Amino acid sequence: TGAKAGDPSRGKILILDPQLVGPLGLIAEASALKEHVDTIYLLSPNRLDAAAQHFIYVVRPQVQYMKQIIGHINAHRESGTSKKYWIFFVPRRTLICDDILEQESVIN
Repeated sequence: TGAKAGDPSRGKILILDPQLVGPLGLIAEASALKEHVDTIYLLSPNRLDAAAQHFIYVVRPQVQYMKQIIGHINAHRESGTSKKYWIFFVPRRTLICDDILEQESVIN
């Protein structure tokens, strides 16, 4: 059916670890995911300019990915836009990733 205008599921961007796309495709079709988010991106170091207010990251716990996420968040902060972020780690988060995110004031 898909989301309608004014639906709270709108305004969400899903950013995926490129290595998780294949395994994720085994349990969920892209079309099913797109019913709940506006756009799906692959995580990259490129600036992520989007009008969405909610950014959902699904990543493996790797330092390079934390730096890319921090880059996205800092770019939004510099532009003065208020956004909300969620980071889901697969299979689990690590202390190293938590430390990096804390050092950059991304989490407290």
